[in-house]
Amino acid sequence: MRVTNQMLMDNALTALARSLEKMERTQEQLTTGRRIIRSSDDPVGTSKAMGYRADLARLSQFQSNLGRGSSWLAQTDAALSSIGDLLTRATSIALSQASATATTETRTAAAAEVQGLLDEAMLLANTRFGDRYIFSGERTRTAPFVEATDGFLYVGDADAITEEIASGQYVQVNMDGLSAFCSPASAIEGTGISGSPMTSETTLADLGITPGSIRIANGGQTTTIVLTAATTIGDVIDAINDSGARVTAEFNTGCTGLVITNLLAGANLAISDVVPGTMATDLGIADSCGPSGALGALVDLKAALEADSTLSIQSAGQNVEQTSSELLNNRATVGAKMSRFEMATDRLDSQLVSLTEMLSDNEDADLARLATEYSLQQTAYQTALAVAGRLAQSTLLDFLR
Repeated sequence: MRVTNQMLMDNALTALARSLEKMERTQEQLTTGRRIIRSSDDPVGTSKAMGYRADLARLSQFQSNLGRGSSWLAQTDAALSSIGDLLTRATSIALSQASATATTETRTAAAAEVQGLLDEAMLLANTRFGDRYIFSGERTRTAPFVEATDGFLYVGDADAITEEIASGQYVQVNMDGLSAFCSPASAIEGTGISGSPMTSETTLADLGITPGSIRIANGGQTTTIVLTAATTIGDVIDAINDSGARVTAEFNTGCTGLVITNLLAGANLAISDVVPGTMATDLGIADSCGPSGALGALVDLKAALEADSTLSIQSAGQNVEQTSSELLNNRATVGAKMSRFEMATDRLDSQLVSLTEMLSDNEDADLARLATEYSLQQTAYQTALAVAGRLAQSTLLDFLR
């Protein structure tokens, strides 16, 4: 085959273009530090990189959840700890004022101090994490406790706030105010009124209950609830919840009876029949319970000091001590969750490091090798350029000599 000068020139230019293209690609890899710049560079590697990045994004979200949850739990623990300090002081006051040396004057002064403890406890019960109240259940924009003439009224709910710390693993990070400061909540655990689980549609007739009225005495307020128009157990629950008696009604765990929970901290709760009816008794909720939890114990102690009653002060002091134990149990629950979050954070950090290394190994460039290749490519390009230059200088006269 006849090889012309033009063919030689075209081949030289093609070689120059290829050499320049290789240099450009190597230079781009050196500049970005990445081996894979376009998906066409390595389709399999690109697919792996996309998977690694998706996993990293998912783990980063879990890491964010863990951080937020840990901060929430730490704030909760700090508030419970401070409440515990207040109860310790209240216990000391109760012991000193239950002694024979206490006088009406010292008890009056002690009652004023307990009021101060109550005010501080109120602030702690309304602790916020950022702009969210941590003890309000899911009603985080609402202060969980408000003052009432006969105690503190809980206006939050008992719903859980959870954080996903791993795929499909959710952990509750909040503790509602009733559980934290009124726990066990002032509640009347109704006796079972059904041998099998009930629903809201279960009729009173099926339960053998004749509709009537019930009376709820909560703190300084007494509410009569007329239930003569009720036909189902759901009607009864709705009527109690809408009565304004500052209680909530719900099914017990087995749905075989009712639980009436007091939303008014530090108040006595009593439910009775409106004679001649027996509906409260038939519903299994004709009962009473006293104040409980941190706020209730402090209210009870203050009232005992103001009453100047040694027996009442002793009883209130014992209630404060019991409440301190309950508070420690709550702190233990929070502490266990904090430990779990710490372990999950350590595990997640390790996974993030491993995934980052895998992503780097998959798509990052070997800079030392690329630098050597670029140097060799530069030399090859310069050589090709020199050869092409000589070809370009050749004329017909060079062949006629």
